[in-house]
Amino acid sequence: MNLSAQIRRTVTISAWRLRALIAGKAAPIPAFAFADGDCAAIDKRLSQRISQLSSDQKSPEWLALLKEHRELKDRHALSSLIEDIKAEVTRRSEIAKLETAANDANKRPITNKNKELSDKLVTNALRGRFAREVGKLKLSRMPVELRKVKDSSAISYFQVALVEKPAEPIGEILSEGEHRCIALAAFLAELVTSRRYSGIVFDDPMSSLDHIHRKAVAARLVEEAAHRQVIVFTHDLSFLYELRREAEAKSQSIHYQTVHRRGEKPGFIEGELPNKARSALQLANILRSELKTVKHEFDKWPEVRRAVFSKGMIEQTREAWDQAIADFIYPVLGRFDNQIKGGSLYKLAVLQDNDVMSITEARKRLSEDLHGSAQTLNPAGVTHAQLVHEVKKLEDWVHDIEARQKAAKAPAISYAS
Repeated sequence: MNLSAQIRRTVTISAWRLRALIAGKAAPIPAFAFADGDCAAIDKRLSQRISQLSSDQKSPEWLALLKEHRELKDRHALSSLIEDIKAEVTRRSEIAKLETAANDANKRPITNKNKELSDKLVTNALRGRFAREVGKLKLSRMPVELRKVKDSSAISYFQVALVEKPAEPIGEILSEGEHRCIALAAFLAELVTSRRYSGIVFDDPMSSLDHIHRKAVAARLVEEAAHRQVIVFTHDLSFLYELRREAEAKSQSIHYQTVHRRGEKPGFIEGELPNKARSALQLANILRSELKTVKHEFDKWPEVRRAVFSKGMIEQTREAWDQAIADFIYPVLGRFDNQIKGGSLYKLAVLQDNDVMSITEARKRLSEDLHGSAQTLNPAGVTHAQLVHEVKKLEDWVHDIEARQKAAKAPAISYAS
């Protein structure tokens, strides 16, 4: 009888004897001897085998078998997709080969063709346009030109260089203002040659420019406004006047907007020029409008409030008179303008003694030194009617002098002996 049968028989007999003893009966069968020696030997052999198998799990042979087993399981799981997977691998491999072949075969020819076409159709046109833009912006002190530097990956690269000394670093020779004009010339050259007519926006394009270049830049921007919308942000009144003069000379419409603060909040927009850039009549209209707004409340205000309001109105009216004088001179010498229009000198000949007296008396009444003249208006005691009257005197004088200048005729010049 083998060991397993002996163990099974021993367990069965032991169970019968246990039930008999529990029932209080005599054991029906004598105890069967257990082959513990044989079990110990088998236990020893199994323990040795377990140890051997455990140590084999870290051997290369075991790991290789484990990897192969996993691969077989994966293949079994993907057996239904194996053909599709092989087809996709083949497709991607062929695509990679085609892309490599295309890059190797076509990259240089494309770059060469781009160089050829750009030299014929782009480079010459761009260089010629850049030269014209440089001339329009009065950059003749140091002749510059646009040169192609290289072609790379079907892209052309250009650089501004001096005509006579192309190797010299241009940044160390030109002034900041000339740099700005060069950049503007390059931008406009590229813009014009691209034949696109989208709007363009400039933020303080006159920074660091002298009056000659400012005038040239203003003229060029107004010229470009005939083909596209040109928006210019500036806080420089002299450049604003340059733009306005150029626009008027070319009959180009111009729209003004002023961005200002109200208290601590910026970004409020008005569709007008700032007060310092308006004509005397425009300022007078503003003053008259303000006086009309407070007409019924003025006399009810406390004295301090009336004095503060009146002082501001007096100061603004005085500045409007100063602008009226500038408007009178404008036909000959515009504000912030260095060019005298000698052919319009006769328009100044309409000024008479009573005009000088009117201006002098107005300046006395509106003097900054409130106690410098007996005629000076006292903000604390001035009436609403007096303020309106001051504005009307300004308007009447401006209308009168404008009418006389408009009717003035240039004197006939005779060269007869």
